[in-house]
Amino acid sequence: MTDTTDKKTSTLAGGRAGTAVKPKEKSKGLFFSKKKQKHPPERVLLDYKQGHEKAILESARAEQHALVMNLGFGKEGVDSRIKKVSKHPVLEDGYVIETQQYGDGTSYIEQALSAFEDPAIRKVWIPLKKGRWSYIQQSNGYLETYWSEFPPTDDGVILSAEKKTVMMKPLFIESYALFYISIMLLFAGGLSLGAAMLFKYVVYNEHQTMVNKTYYTASKYLPIETLRGESSTETERLRSVRYSQGKGWHFIKEKLSDDGSMGQFYQKIGANGEKEALIQMGTIQTNNITTEGSK
Repeated sequence: MTDTTDKKTSTLAGGRAGTAVKPKEKSKGLFFSKKKQKHPPERVLLDYKQGHEKAILESARAEQHALVMNLGFGKEGVDSRIKKVSKHPVLEDGYVIETQQYGDGTSYIEQALSAFEDPAIRKVWIPLKKGRWSYIQQSNGYLETYWSEFPPTDDGVILSAEKKTVMMKPLFIESYALFYISIMLLFAGGLSLGAAMLFKYVVYNEHQTMVNKTYYTASKYLPIETLRGESSTETERLRSVRYSQGKGWHFIKEKLSDDGSMGQFYQKIGANGEKEALIQMGTIQTNNITTEGSK
C-alpha cells in the first residue's frame, strides 16, 4: 500500500535539524478569519458515469441527489462536485461525481484520477472522521465506493486531505429570499403602524373633534324635524330649501291669496328649528310671466 501523505521535515531558526516545526498561524485581525484548516470528511462517495452526453450529466446529477437521500445523508453539510474526464489512460471519457458530508469543501477527484492512471492501482483509500475509512475501487472502468471501520490492510493509495485544492459546492441550496422579504414587509408594517399610532395619540390627539367650525356650527344645521313637518296644501306649497350667509336656512314658499294671485315668500328658520313669519318676496301673476321684486 502506498501512502501519499507528505512526510517532509523542516529546519527553522531555533529548531533542531530534522525536527518538524509547525509554523504559527498569523492572525488576520478583527475582520479577517484565520485560514480554514483542511480535514477529512465524515462521509465521501466517488462515482463514475461513462459518456459526455448532456443526458448523462443530467442523469448523474439526479442519481446523486437520490443516492444522498437514500443513504440518509440529509441536506446539511453536503458538498458536491462533478468533473468531466477526457483522455484518461484507464477510465473511459465521462464524468466523476464526488459527494462529501461535513468536509472542508475541497475535492479528492484530482488525487484519485492521478492514482488510477497506473493500471496496477485498483483502490484508493480516504481517511474519514472518527477513525473510519472509505475506499474507492476501480473495476473495468467504473468506480465503486465502500466504507470500512478498519484501516487499510492491502495495496492501495491513501489520499491526503492536505493536497486537496479544488473547491466543491453545496449540493442543496436553500432559498431564504421569500423569508427575508416577509421579514422586511413585517418590519415595514410595524413601522407604519407605530407611526400612525404616534400621529393619532401623540401628535394629533385622538379626542379632537374633526369639525370645521367655520361652516359646521350648530347655527348652520338644519333640524331634520323642521323639514319633516313641512307639507303642501291647496293654497300653500314649499318650493325649495335654501341657505345664505345673510338669511341662514330658509324656505321658499308660494301662497295663493284671496284675489287669486300667487305670492312668493321666504320663511327663516331659527337655530332651534323654529319657523319665523312669512315675508313676501314678490307676486307671481296667474299667467306666470312676470314677477314683482321685493321691496
